[in-house]
Amino acid sequence: MDPTDIPAPGKEFSLKTARLLQARLGQPDEERKGTADGSPYGFTLLKYSGRPSEGVAAYLTLGLSDRELDLPGEGPVRQELLICHEEAEGWNSPSLLHYTAERLLQEGQALRQGEVLDYSETLFDGYSFEGLYCALPLFFDLTDEALPVRFLQLIPLNRGEITYIEEMGWREFEKRVEKMKGLLLDLLRGDISDD
Repeated sequence: MDPTDIPAPGKEFSLKTARLLQARLGQPDEERKGTADGSPYGFTLLKYSGRPSEGVAAYLTLGLSDRELDLPGEGPVRQELLICHEEAEGWNSPSLLHYTAERLLQEGQALRQGEVLDYSETLFDGYSFEGLYCALPLFFDLTDEALPVRFLQLIPLNRGEITYIEEMGWREFEKRVEKMKGLLLDLLRGDISDD
């Protein structure tokens, strides 16, 4: 990723976002611009190993923000997605980000903080997570007043956490997220909604 590249028409936000990521996270370890079968994403998936800590990886979209998405009640927004976790066998964050971002582009709808994506079945074999929670980034400061792009971190949820959010509301769950954010990197963790 060379942040000095001249952007193609319509790619101005990708270039600005790439510069922000370069300044805050450094150079990505991997870039994926398409699927295993060669079909293009329409955006790039970046992997940053060892961020925010050793043994952890952060995966981000780059280029999703080149398209405006509708956020009901707010109007058009530009958005990028990220997910962070300890490296784990059988968990495919690029696939999960690709699926989620493609869904946003097809529907033309942005995600909002506190939203739950409930898939009603486990996301990957060997893991108990059945959904994703949309939070503001927990481990990285990706805000920039000059860049009107909203980053949302996707946090894997198990059924108990989904039920907790449905019953107690996302603001109550957000308090638990803040207190237990280090635990959220563990894909084998238990239910953080349990007392």
